[in-house]
Amino acid sequence: MNNYADKNKILILGKYDTNFEDIENNFAEKSIKQLASNNFINGYDFKNFKPQDNITRAESIVMITKVFKRDINDKENIFIDLDKNHWAYKFIVSCVIV
Repeated sequence: MNNYADKNKILILGKYDTNFEDIENNFAEKSIKQLASNNFINGYDFKNFKPQDNITRAESIVMITKVFKRDINDKENIFIDLDKNHWAYKFIVSCVIV
């Protein structure tokens, strides 16, 4: 399935789950479903997306990496506050340009 509907790059629904219980009637419900269905964003569990929470730096890097289809690889870690066991470690270090 294509990620984009036309030259305007409007996302269409893909194959990933979008059944978050906490986005119903939210102003961003349609956008959340479009992004989640294409695996650009994920919820915190099978039921919740937490649309009112602030996005973290790690979450934003993961989204950017997925949207721009960057290669995920294990580069050298230049961050003193980034643990190798962090859930977004490979996404973060793969976006570093040195």
